[in-house]
Amino acid sequence: MALQSRKTAQARVTREKVQDRQVIEQQENTATVEVPGAPPSGAGAVEVSLGLTRNMGSYESVRFDIRLTVPCDTTLPGQGCNAAFTAARDWVEERMNELNKAWGPDE
Repeated sequence: MALQSRKTAQARVTREKVQDRQVIEQQENTATVEVPGAPPSGAGAVEVSLGLTRNMGSYESVRFDIRLTVPCDTTLPGQGCNAAFTAARDWVEERMNELNKAWGPDE
């Protein structure tokens, strides 16, 4: 098995509050995430994005969008980009579940 280096990537999490189809509040945060590394010889990238709109009642909604781009090595068949995608997907899903639970039950 090949030794795999570790790198970090920047993830962006955006939250918008919408009322009467107008964005009335927006919050954006970034986080540093450890991901599988990508040697320069096979430099590639995968991006995973997930969004969720929650109804708040009274014609208001809040939207969460999370996107993570991860470098990957395209020369490692079955490992490089697949491992990067799996790591990115798991991280994005975990963060979306945390946001969704923190917001509470649907109205």
